[in-house]
Amino acid sequence: DTQRLLKIAEGSKSHDWEQISFLLGHRHSPQQCAEWFYFLVSVLDRKLEAEIQKRLSILNGSQRKRIRRKASNIERSFKCAMTNCNKAYGSEGALKHHWKLKHPDLPYIGRNGSSSLPSGESSSSPP
Repeated sequence: DTQRLLKIAEGSKSHDWEQISFLLGHRHSPQQCAEWFYFLVSVLDRKLEAEIQKRLSILNGSQRKRIRRKASNIERSFKCAMTNCNKAYGSEGALKHHWKLKHPDLPYIGRNGSSSLPSGESSSSPP
């Protein structure tokens, strides 16, 4: 209903809320349609203003845009220690993230071969 309301209201030159309510199948009163429309417009205005300010600050140089390395430029020296897993990463944090997603039931084996259990788990076996 939100997208339909915006599309219908955008297309009409004067906001006839009775007509808009009718086009929405009378699921909302004309008053509700008007209130919802103006609320959405105010939210979108705030979001647009925030985005404009963000882009202006980047253009002015007061906020630098983050420059990411290309995948081909990353030295992948952090290799997964799991057998048959050939993944390698440019940082230990990325390797830990991979480990949590792909090997969640096993303790993490760091670069130096030491293992550590995921947070919240103990080394004792269940009874």
